[in-house]
Amino acid sequence: MADAGGVIAFAVVETRHRNPLLPPRVVWDRTRGVYLALGPATIGMFGLFLFMTYYLQTVRGYSPVLSGLAFLPLVAGMMIGSTQIGARLMLRVPARTLMSLSLLATASGIASLTAISEDSSYAALILPAMTVVGLGLGTATMLAMALAPHGVKDEDAGVASAMINTSQQVGGAIGTALLSNTPPAPATPTPHSTPPPKPTRP
Repeated sequence: MADAGGVIAFAVVETRHRNPLLPPRVVWDRTRGVYLALGPATIGMFGLFLFMTYYLQTVRGYSPVLSGLAFLPLVAGMMIGSTQIGARLMLRVPARTLMSLSLLATASGIASLTAISEDSSYAALILPAMTVVGLGLGTATMLAMALAPHGVKDEDAGVASAMINTSQQVGGAIGTALLSNTPPAPATPTPHSTPPPKPTRP
């Protein structure tokens, strides 16, 4: 409640101040909708980092170094998405369409990771899912960076660009805070699991 009150107070002050830190005209511009689009994507990305690290090290028994190597397809996908897909298609495909497709790819990759189990194949499930997430996030981030200062006044270019970083940081903080407090699902015994021994009377 206190955080929400602070945001509301900040918005009121900014709308009434003669020289606002964050001019409302920057936020209300339709092109700046990338702020809202990138925030949820960052929530999913940080949640992926958190839970996949838990999964790889706790469930699969990977070492920290091997877990880091397991994330390389995600990094490679982000590099390809930002430098190749986004850079090549942003002038050929409408920005709204390209952003929607990239976020849809990100969501589908994260959703596919919900099917992992103790014996899931890294090559068959985790690697393709991480690659798709990386491609989607890389394309979306590159497009957001390009659209953030587009069409704004010269004096608003700095704050328009800074809002992208703010959206990412806020999304990451919210994602980590919310998902790290999510209680794990109770373990379901398998048909082959051994039942606990019954207590014996003295």
